[in-house]
Amino acid sequence: MQEYRAGERNAETIAAEYQTRKAVQDYRQGERGEYVTPAAPSQPKPWWQRAGEWVQQKILQPVQQAVPKVMNWVDQRQPETALVMGGGIGLAAAAIVLTGGLAAPIAIGLAVGAAGLVVGAGTLGLNAYFHRSLRTNLLKNTLYAAGAAAATSLVVIGGGLLVQSGVVQQGLYTAGNAATRLCVAYPTGCARVGAAIELWDKVEDWGLQAKLAIQTARGDPRAAETALELQLERLDNTPGNTTFREIQESLSTLVGKHGDEIAKLVRRFGNEGAELLAKYQDDAVEFFRKHADEAEDVSRYVHNVVDVDLANLSLKQGYEVSKLAQEFDVPITITGRWADTPAETTHRLQAVERMEELISQGMDSLEAQRLAAREFNIDPFQVKISGQSTERDLDIFTPKDQWDKLSQQQKSTIENWLLRTFGVDKVDFYQDIPLEKVPFGWPNPQVNLPRGAITFNSDGTIVHIPFVAGSGD
Repeated sequence: MQEYRAGERNAETIAAEYQTRKAVQDYRQGERGEYVTPAAPSQPKPWWQRAGEWVQQKILQPVQQAVPKVMNWVDQRQPETALVMGGGIGLAAAAIVLTGGLAAPIAIGLAVGAAGLVVGAGTLGLNAYFHRSLRTNLLKNTLYAAGAAAATSLVVIGGGLLVQSGVVQQGLYTAGNAATRLCVAYPTGCARVGAAIELWDKVEDWGLQAKLAIQTARGDPRAAETALELQLERLDNTPGNTTFREIQESLSTLVGKHGDEIAKLVRRFGNEGAELLAKYQDDAVEFFRKHADEAEDVSRYVHNVVDVDLANLSLKQGYEVSKLAQEFDVPITITGRWADTPAETTHRLQAVERMEELISQGMDSLEAQRLAAREFNIDPFQVKISGQSTERDLDIFTPKDQWDKLSQQQKSTIENWLLRTFGVDKVDFYQDIPLEKVPFGWPNPQVNLPRGAITFNSDGTIVHIPFVAGSGD
């Protein structure tokens, strides 16, 4: 019993001691906590440090890791690398020559020397990196690079000069013209290879682009001709140059005077514009310049006038009369010397000679004039030499019923406009000629459209009626 109680006291003692030690430990921990300085909040790194870390992680480390791989790859392909390096330097030299930077011999020599130096230095670097003799493959790689530079520059420069001179383009045209002739002879078979025909036409276009680029870079005066040729080729849409060669030759003088402006006009106004330029030369250039801001009206006029012989009218005069007819909604016909082509002038002269012959035989002059007109299929009042009179006048005809519908102010506006446009002293309106002045048996000038006249209709169309078949357009 005493032993049990002694054990019970020991347990209590142990428990009390444990509680005491724990309380002291907790107190000390709390006391230490009161004296611990709290950690300072972390500060962001400065920008330069972040930038340096980014460069290290994203650039330097990947490069360091890649260098051994690249060096091994190049080392295993030394001949190929030397050839590629030499070829690249040769291309650069050719580009310098073809852009007019250096003469070909100098550029080729520099390319050979540069290729040898670059590849030689690279070979030395490889040998040092792999701890080999510095002379390993040095001569072989240098010769490979120099040879590649020389061959590449020679071939590219030679080819470029052939393109610039037009030799290559002429070869393309020769093949294209042959293909076009075959298509004309065998249209069914040609239709089956339409894609190939279109491709060849595109190849011709590429050839002209290359020729123009080289000529422009080298300051070749033929660049303007090539620019025109390129525009005509694009309008042609067939292989070869058969269809536009004649127009191109007709425009060569204009190109010499006005440079690449002619190509720009052809690009703007198409085939019809090119035909007008070929037909009217400087007059057409001046017309297009003066009305550059009226593209829509000019394009419509070009379409309507391209197949019409304006005789002695300039393109500008025809344009003004056409606008006048459209504005007042009446046809305006120009007759007499302004509308006479050389063939029509000759026709008049023959009629006059016939009239004089009849008069010499004793016939009345008015009757002789009437008979001569009938023989030559013209009106009697046209049996006279065009331009024989020294009076500066303009003969105009508008159907009388339409003319009479205009107000006096409108008629005066038309007359003044014509006086300014043609620089004449007066305008004779046929529809206003009194009938009592017309000899018996002659056609009524108030209602009969004169033969050989040029009519500008209110819808913009233009018609030139010839004296006889084949004497006008």
